[in-house]
Amino acid sequence: MKGRMIIWFAVAAMWFPHPGFAEKQLLSEDLVRAIAWDTSAVIDASALSMRGITDPSLHWPVRFSETAQKVLREPHFRFQDFDLSTVGVRRTAAPPARPDLRSLEAALGFADAFDRKTDVALRAEYFLSENGIEVTRADVMSIVPPEPRVRILFVPVADISETDLQNGPIETDMLQLALDRSLDRTGISTVPAGPADYYVFAFFLDRLPPDAAVELRVSSVADGIAGARGNSVEINRHGWKAAVQRATFEIGGGADLYFKAIYQISGEQSGTRVEPSLAGVRSNRLTSAHTSNRSKKKGSIR
Repeated sequence: MKGRMIIWFAVAAMWFPHPGFAEKQLLSEDLVRAIAWDTSAVIDASALSMRGITDPSLHWPVRFSETAQKVLREPHFRFQDFDLSTVGVRRTAAPPARPDLRSLEAALGFADAFDRKTDVALRAEYFLSENGIEVTRADVMSIVPPEPRVRILFVPVADISETDLQNGPIETDMLQLALDRSLDRTGISTVPAGPADYYVFAFFLDRLPPDAAVELRVSSVADGIAGARGNSVEINRHGWKAAVQRATFEIGGGADLYFKAIYQISGEQSGTRVEPSLAGVRSNRLTSAHTSNRSKKKGSIR
């Protein structure tokens, strides 16, 4: 498994590079009709269990072994605020000699109201009985996004307190606060002329592995990852990461400044190193640039 960043889900999530599932489709009635009923039932019941439903059999004729149930639930994160938005069935199997024994592999995509997304790979082994479906084994792996999306926001320092920055046990609290008080929401009509103090937030909208590092850099050049790190601080809540930096600059005037959201997945579990990459850029003129041809540079961001 060299080259993949992997941790067993019983300890944390298992992470590996996104394979690009070509067969991923929107979950719909057409998709449910296109696959076997037991495949659909196991996938949906697994998703319900991941969302914290204690007894998915109330909704589907599916029961999980104690081991499978434990694997489906992360210790510190639930998917209850996420919709199962995409499904890609990669494989199903049933031995000819024992057609009641089944297995499946699928990629599940979850999304929430903030456009945050997280993809997981599900593997399950189960058998059909007169009581329904009995899942004996399950493995869940989180898929590392190949190019994580980011949203960069400018918030006047006067509109957010140190207590606000320190509080927020739920990972969406800080995102909601920054959105509500950002210049995107309030507009720039009240922005003072000349330089002022701002918090710059870079919220990564795709869930990242535990060993990923993120930061903000500021530069006079939009391209590449070069820039000054300044006082950039990383925020991490169950894999939902953000970087925040306090800076003094002028909105819509003065020198051009480009705030760059940088991420790096260290790959410590696999012994590999992934170089720092640019996730997104936003200037003090409130323009954004999100590049698919990511610039890279050797070295660490820490």
